[in-house]
Amino acid sequence: MSAVVTLGLIAKLFVTFARRLTFSPTSADEACFIWAGWSLNRGLIPYRDFTDFKPPLVFFLNAFALKLFGQEHQRYRYFFAGLVGASILSLSAALILRRVNKFIVVALAIVIFSLWLDPSYHDSSFNDAESMGISLYLLGMASFLWPSRHARPIADLLGGAFFASAVFAKEPFALTIPPTWLAFAYMRATQSGDKRNLWRFAIASCSGVALVAGSVVSFLLVRGGLAEWIANVKRTATMGSTVCISYGVWKPGPFLEEWATRLDKLSAHLVNFTRLGCALPLLAAPFVFRGGRRRVVTALASVAALGSLYAVTLGGCFFGHYFMLGMAGLFFLMVIGALRLSHAIDQLDPKIAQFAGLLIVGLPAWAIWPRYSAEVGSIYGIHETHETPELIDFVKANTAPDDTIFTTAIPTIYYETGRRHAVHEPIFHDAFLPLFPGSDDKSRLKPLYDELVANRPKIMIIDPGSNFGKQARFREALWMPFIENFSYKKIDEWRYIRPE
Repeated sequence: MSAVVTLGLIAKLFVTFARRLTFSPTSADEACFIWAGWSLNRGLIPYRDFTDFKPPLVFFLNAFALKLFGQEHQRYRYFFAGLVGASILSLSAALILRRVNKFIVVALAIVIFSLWLDPSYHDSSFNDAESMGISLYLLGMASFLWPSRHARPIADLLGGAFFASAVFAKEPFALTIPPTWLAFAYMRATQSGDKRNLWRFAIASCSGVALVAGSVVSFLLVRGGLAEWIANVKRTATMGSTVCISYGVWKPGPFLEEWATRLDKLSAHLVNFTRLGCALPLLAAPFVFRGGRRRVVTALASVAALGSLYAVTLGGCFFGHYFMLGMAGLFFLMVIGALRLSHAIDQLDPKIAQFAGLLIVGLPAWAIWPRYSAEVGSIYGIHETHETPELIDFVKANTAPDDTIFTTAIPTIYYETGRRHAVHEPIFHDAFLPLFPGSDDKSRLKPLYDELVANRPKIMIIDPGSNFGKQARFREALWMPFIENFSYKKIDEWRYIRPE
């Protein structure tokens, strides 16, 4: 099987499995990301003029996707599907160029498809912080694995840049990336016995990290959003002791009880035979073929895998998309397994080697076949807008392009009507109130109330169904006092318009 055929097969499989996550309704998280990208493209400042719990790269990538493909017909999602596909194909190409057995490369790709492309781990599409982070992590691995000596300085620079970008897409990747980088550094240092290779690798890759980190920090510093970003990071760090408890998915307890809960969640949703059984040859290979200096790489890959699994448990919310964090380190362990397995198979008789390769690829192929059969015959339509045409028409008919509006629902109405938001927060849920500084609800929400006063939104949309009705405290302390104090005209139970 030639390299072109191998990569073509992987690309074909990816397109088949990716369609469902490319054409699907918009989730609350994705709506916030699109709104952030749309706001950034309008010249607004991240964390000052608009905010979210996510790191800045999520905003930048959404802004770029909207610029590149546009908002209509959800075309911006092509960028995120392309990013995921490019990362898997780049990793596969790097392994092929390193003469890894092509059956093993296909087996690794199928395992990645079976886990990462499973819709149960995504809220709606590939436009989630975890998928962005994994894509950049795999691109970093592909860069460090690229075998060309002439391209190595650039590849190492890109590898460091991709690794840093993964952290700026989702902070918990900081638990997975350091041991991964150390493993690549050790492999580079021991390949030829020349320690200068290690220094070249360290300098080039760290330059890539500095390039990305410096660019992000400089942008926020110059534009005036750096202090707000730091405050946002501190606020996000407290979610485990506030939001997740309010949601009822995490109950703090003694050390052993908390760890028992973490392990139960991980084993129920990811670390079990149903999910990882087809990957056993790849996961076991680093521990079976571990002689000599290989033990160090196996140990570092294991630390990366454990770090990524621990990242799932941070905060205690255990949302479905969090489990993708646990896949990242496992994918690195599988890459090491693919390298070791291929080397071992190369020592066998050619016919036995071919038979072993077919077995290794046949196991995940057999496991994923029912999903593949179902996807081949499926048809997915495009979801044009999240809001109803009636609401969009109402907003456009009663506002000018430079007017602000306000909604208590997810922020889709802003970018679907081209109207700016009146406050910088996108989501209002009573569980979030402890994240705001203050002694009571009124003091916590005073900055948002002051934003409403300053911007005087032309329309207030009080969606009774948003956030499952868990907005009673926001309602009483924020928008209803504002509506009453400024005598907004009531159109119906959920729409108010500013008096002229």
